[in-house]
Amino acid sequence: MTNLDQSQIRNIVKDLSEKYPKGPLKRLNPRHYRKTEVWSEAYKRYVPAVALSSGLLDIDESRGITKRNIDFFGYEPLDLYKICHSWFGEDDAKKLVRSIMPELEGPKLTRRARLFWTRVKSSIAFVQREGTEGIWRAWSDGAMGDNTSMWREAYFYGVNRADVESQVRLIGPMTGFKPEWTLSIAFNRLGTRDEAMQLLTSHLTERVNKLKRRLGTARSELANIEAEYEKANSVMSRNMAGAMLLTNNDEQEVAE
Repeated sequence: MTNLDQSQIRNIVKDLSEKYPKGPLKRLNPRHYRKTEVWSEAYKRYVPAVALSSGLLDIDESRGITKRNIDFFGYEPLDLYKICHSWFGEDDAKKLVRSIMPELEGPKLTRRARLFWTRVKSSIAFVQREGTEGIWRAWSDGAMGDNTSMWREAYFYGVNRADVESQVRLIGPMTGFKPEWTLSIAFNRLGTRDEAMQLLTSHLTERVNKLKRRLGTARSELANIEAEYEKANSVMSRNMAGAMLLTNNDEQEVAE
C-alpha cells in the first residue's frame, strides 16, 4: 500500500477546502454540485453544504466519478483516510491547513479547516466499514467468559476480510479459540505485517503475564490456606488430646 506524498496531500487539502472542489482530475465545476446540509460539531446544528450530483454517475465517466468516490468529491476515500485517520477533530485539520497555506489566518483559516475536516472525516467510517489492506482485529464474545482460554482478541495483517478469516481459523485453535464461538473481524488500522505481528505478540504476552500473576496470587492464597489449615489442625489435635486426658482423669476418679 503506497502512502501519499506531500504534493498529493497539498493538492487534496487545497481542493477540499474550496467551496466547489475540482476533484483529482480537475474536471469538476459548480454546475456538477447540488445543495445539501451536513451536521456541524462546531455549530451543533446542520449547516448548508454542497455535494456532487448523482447524475454524474450516468453522464460522463471522464470525470472519474464512481459510486465509491462520489461522496468524496471524486477522491479515493482510502487516500483521505490516510490523511486524517489519526486525527481527533477540527484542530488537527487546522494544523495541516495552516502548514500548507500559511497565508491563511483568523476566520479564513478556521473556515477552510472546518470545511476540509467536514469533508474528509466521513472517510474514517467508510474505510472502517469497508476494510482495506492493513491491520485487522479479530475477537469472539465466547472467549470473554472462558477463563481457560488464551483467546481474547488478536491482530492480523490482511488484504481483506477473507484473508484475515483464513488466518484466524488457522491460528485461533492454537490460542484456545473454539469453533462454536461466533467470530468477529473488523479492520483496525493501517500498518505493516511486522506491526500486526508485534500487536499479536504483545497481546498474547500480556495474556500470559496476566495468567502468571493470577497463578502467583492463587499460590500465595493456597500457601496461606495451608498454613491456616496446619494451625487449625494442630489446635484441634491438642484439644482432642486434652479432652482425652480429661476423660481419662474423670474415669480414674470414678474408679477410685
